[in-house]
Amino acid sequence: MNRTMVRSIRAHLMTASIAATGIEVVVLVLMFFFNIDEATFETTGFRLAVVAAIVVVTVLTRLFALDAYRLALREWGMDAIVGEPYYVHQGCRFRALVSLHLRFAGATKDCGAAERRFI
Repeated sequence: MNRTMVRSIRAHLMTASIAATGIEVVVLVLMFFFNIDEATFETTGFRLAVVAAIVVVTVLTRLFALDAYRLALREWGMDAIVGEPYYVHQGCRFRALVSLHLRFAGATKDCGAAERRFI
């Protein structure tokens, strides 16, 4: 597998894990504050619904990131992505989503922690 594919898969898996964490927080709130039985969340139907929700959130995140990228190109032209394909101009309104789109596309360079900016 080439590095572009690995970067793209890594971005998708990170987005899916954040979605799964959000779902887990909702389940814990429901269990502790609304006294819903734990057995409710162990059914096959619930598990399938969670998998579907994770897929939907990942796809929607990818679509929002693509729209932000297109908007940045429309507003800034090719100046939105300066020089290297992993640097997004500071003036972009949705800089984090544009960076996320580049990660989904596998176009980002793996940098050290000091260079990684998601602002």
